[in-house]
Amino acid sequence: MTRAAGELDPRTVRIGGSEVHYGDSPPANGTVLLLCGIGLTYRAYPKLISRLRQAGFRVVSPHIPDLAKVVDRADLGVSLKTIGVITARFAEAVEVEEPLFAIGHSMGGGIASEMIADCPEGFFGMILINSIGPSDDREKTRSTLDWALSFPSDLMMTRDILGTVSSVTGDVFRALGSDSQHLMSLANAAQRADISLALKSVREAKIPSYVIHSDNDRVIRFRSYKKTVEILGCDSEVVQGAHGWVLTDSRTIESAIMPKLIEMREVAYHQHGPFGSLLKEDVV
Repeated sequence: MTRAAGELDPRTVRIGGSEVHYGDSPPANGTVLLLCGIGLTYRAYPKLISRLRQAGFRVVSPHIPDLAKVVDRADLGVSLKTIGVITARFAEAVEVEEPLFAIGHSMGGGIASEMIADCPEGFFGMILINSIGPSDDREKTRSTLDWALSFPSDLMMTRDILGTVSSVTGDVFRALGSDSQHLMSLANAAQRADISLALKSVREAKIPSYVIHSDNDRVIRFRSYKKTVEILGCDSEVVQGAHGWVLTDSRTIESAIMPKLIEMREVAYHQHGPFGSLLKEDVV
């Protein structure tokens, strides 16, 4: 059965003895590793996925609570750093085509930063969208539950409420059910994360980066966005919308994300030519 452009094929891969669910599309001209916001899966990002595929990218997106299960099984302790390490191992396991780029939304942005800090060799660009940033003591005074519940309320602040609800409904029920334990572990890890060192490592590795924030985000504070940009020393942009604008805003996806990502791919081909497998082995 042929899937719509905004859909991915559901697949599974075993990592560390645990089953990790993920979405995938056919091999193409480079790969985007899409790391989703807390409580969401690739099913919530059909407009972004559709545009990425139209531009000739393979899109691969792991179910992050499943990665947390791998971390638990390895007794590593759930943090954005350990999830980032397992995500790099996941990218190796599913045999991505290069050049490889990471797009991380919200918590996924923090994971992308930690992943590339640990394994920069295979990556040729990173785009952070309303991403978790460096440590903020004022955020740590909020309870984990309050912090986690701020996400769905902010996701409803969109010009396309019906589209947003349609995108996230299945993920919300899954988060309240089988994923609830690992979701709270992830929320606690995200709330208390400090990715400053990871961002510095990404900059030192000279990974091209771009940071996008929105003007009505009540989850990730503007000061956190500014600190992220300052540490990375990269270009950035503030767009209109709430925390979940990327779920439904096709126009801003087209204007804010796609030109920068396509530019990163062109630079990668110009500088490196034909690609082989550059992801380092034995990540864990």
